[in-house]
Amino acid sequence: MAKIVYPESSLERDHLRDALHRRGKDSVDEIAAAIRERWNHSPLRSYRLALELSLTQVCDQVNRLLGVFAGETGYVDHTTLSRFEWWPIRSRRPTVSHLAALARVYQTSPRSLIAPSDWDKFPPADQFTLNALDALTTNGTTASAAAVGMMEMTRPQAGNTHDARTPWAPPDMIRSGNTIEGLVLMAGEESTRYADHGGNIGDTTLDQLRVSLTELAGQFANAPRTELFGSVRLLRDRIFAYLDGGQPMRRRRDLYFLAAAACGMLATVSDDLGYSTAAMAQARAGQIFAHEAADPALIGWLYARQSLFCYWNGQPGKARDYARRGTAIQPAGTTGVWLPAIEARACGELGDVEAAHRALRRAAEARERLRPSSVDAFGGLMEFNLAKQQFYGAGTHLGISDYPAVIEHADATVEAYENGPAEDRAYDNMAVVRLQGAIAQVRIGNLDAAAETARMALQLDPKHRIAHVDKTARRLHRQLCAAEVRTAPLAIDTRDQIENFLSTTPARPELA
Repeated sequence: MAKIVYPESSLERDHLRDALHRRGKDSVDEIAAAIRERWNHSPLRSYRLALELSLTQVCDQVNRLLGVFAGETGYVDHTTLSRFEWWPIRSRRPTVSHLAALARVYQTSPRSLIAPSDWDKFPPADQFTLNALDALTTNGTTASAAAVGMMEMTRPQAGNTHDARTPWAPPDMIRSGNTIEGLVLMAGEESTRYADHGGNIGDTTLDQLRVSLTELAGQFANAPRTELFGSVRLLRDRIFAYLDGGQPMRRRRDLYFLAAAACGMLATVSDDLGYSTAAMAQARAGQIFAHEAADPALIGWLYARQSLFCYWNGQPGKARDYARRGTAIQPAGTTGVWLPAIEARACGELGDVEAAHRALRRAAEARERLRPSSVDAFGGLMEFNLAKQQFYGAGTHLGISDYPAVIEHADATVEAYENGPAEDRAYDNMAVVRLQGAIAQVRIGNLDAAAETARMALQLDPKHRIAHVDKTARRLHRQLCAAEVRTAPLAIDTRDQIENFLSTTPARPELA
C-alpha cells in the first residue's frame, strides 16, 4: 500500500462532495470511496472525513456504543483512533469490536472499513466474525439490532492489548447528557443508530402517534425550544420502541413516515438552539426513514430542512443545491412551494439575481396549483403557509439588495402572522423579518424607521429566542457600523440595544 498523504483541505473535500451530489452519488459509501481514491487515505479515515466527523466525535460515539470509559480496556482516545487509521503502514490493527462500533458510527459494514489488500492480515477467527457482522448489516433494515448483539459478544475483554498511557476522557457533559447540549448531540446520534430498525404496532397506536405528532408540529410556531426538544424526543423514542419489532409492510411504512417527521422536528429544534451538526445528523437519519416510507413530499420536506440548516450556517451554495435536489423529485403540497422559495433565498445570498427571481416565480406558480400532501396534513412546522412565503421573500430580496421589496415583504409577513391564528404566530420569524426590514431601512437611509423596527424586534420574549434571531441582529449591528451612519445618534442607540440584547441571551438550562 502506498504511503498515505493528506494534501487536501476541507474546502477541497466540500468541492468533491458537491460534484458527487450533482451526479447523484451522495451516500456515505460513495463519498468515502471518492475521498480514498482522490487522496489515498485509509478506509477508516475516508469514512470519517466523508461524514465530516472529528476524532473527538468518533471517539465519543465508539466508547458509548461499547460502553467503556476512560481507563477501561477497549477505550478509544485520539491516539488510538489515529493509529487505527494509519494501520497497516504503522501502528496497531483495529479489533473486531472496534470495527463493529466504527461501522455503526460510519453507517456502513465492518468490511467496508478494511482495504481488500489488508483482509488477510486478520486472524481466521476475526475474519469469521467480521463476515458474520457484514452479513447482518447488509441483509436489510432489521439487521442492525442483531449486529449490536454481535458487538456485545465481540466487546474488548481483559487481556486485549491497550496503550499503557492515560487516555483522553470524554467531556462529562456528553457522558451524563444532563444539559441541553448533551441531549441535543446524543439525540442526533440516537436517531442515526435507529435509522435502520423494524417495528411492531397497531392501528390505534398509530393514530395516537399521528395525533401527538400533529400537536407537536403545531407548537413550533411559538413554544420554547428547550421544552419542545424534550417532548419531540420522547415521541421519537416511542416510535423507535415500536420499530424494534416486526409488522406488515403497510404499518412499517407508517412508522417510517412518523420516524422521519420526528427526526425532522428534532433537527429543527437542534438548529434553532444553535447545533447545526446535530441538526444535519437528525435530518439525514430522517431521510433514511422517509425513503423507507416512499413518500416524495416527506423526502422533499427533509431536503428543505437540510437546505435551511446550510443557509443559516453560512453555506448558501449547499442550501441551493439541497433545495434543487428536493424540487427534482416533484414533491406535492406546500413542500413544493417551500423548496423553490428557499432556493430563491440561497441564490439571493449568492448574488445570483436572475436565479433568485426565477425561483420566486416557481414558488408562486406552485402555490397556485397547490394540492395538500401527506406532510401538510400535520400542519404547523410541516406546512409552508403564506406568512412563511412572505418571510422567505424578504430574505431573498435582502440578498439581492432590493431594499424596498425587503420592506414590503417584511411588513406583509408581520401582517400575515398578526392577522392569522394566534397558535400559528411565529414570534421568532417575526423578529427575524423585522430585523431584516431594519437592515433595508438603514441601506436606504431611513434611520428613524430602522430604529423603530429594530426596537420592536428586540422586545422578543427570551423564551422565543432562537439562533437565527441573534445572527440577524448581528447582521443589523454590522450595517449600523458602516461609515455613513456610524456616528448618527440613532445608529449608536440601536447598536447599544442590539449589544444589550445579545449579551442577555438566556443560558441553555440543564434538563432532568
